[in-house]
Amino acid sequence: TLAKGEADMTEITGRERVVAAMKRKYADCIPASLILGAFRARILNCPLKEYFRDGNKLAEGTIAAYEQFGHDAVEICWDIMMEAEAAGAELEFPEDSMPQIKRSVLGEKRDLGKLMIPNPEKSGRYPLYLEACRKTLKALKGPNTAGALTGPWTTATGLRGAQESGRGATGGGALRSSRAISPAGTSTVTGSRWEGAPLGVKP
Repeated sequence: TLAKGEADMTEITGRERVVAAMKRKYADCIPASLILGAFRARILNCPLKEYFRDGNKLAEGTIAAYEQFGHDAVEICWDIMMEAEAAGAELEFPEDSMPQIKRSVLGEKRDLGKLMIPNPEKSGRYPLYLEACRKTLKALKGPNTAGALTGPWTTATGLRGAQESGRGATGGGALRSSRAISPAGTSTVTGSRWEGAPLGVKP
């Protein structure tokens, strides 16, 4: 029996639960994760327009959500148009809604040759996102933490537009471009997010 205020040094962390599951082993229970999205902004009582443009709000909301729910795996994610924005797409930020494409960077097929591979340290909101990841990693030691990237199909719609990407899917121009600007290892299935494994752990 632990004395009052004494910590249980045998308590299993969320990260350890996730690592055990990836190794097909069992810890004390099955790890739980939450996909919270913009609900983090509600936890902070922050307008979405401000939340999606302030990396500090992303970090604060992610940390506050973990403190409230205590989930084992913490996903650090913003919105699904970050990669397209970093490649040159122009976004608009409604007061209380998700970021939306205002101008596609591949409005015309001939623009494909002008597309530049973005630099995560400089392009779009990626520098803000990376700083939010660093702050979150520094603050949270117990759970498994993972960044999230937008998959190629979703990025293609941000680069070219949903209808145009669908019509041109057989040609594959926008899809090839989206694969080029997505970091190696991202999923190529029709999905919007991909989560990385814990650092140093092979699935």
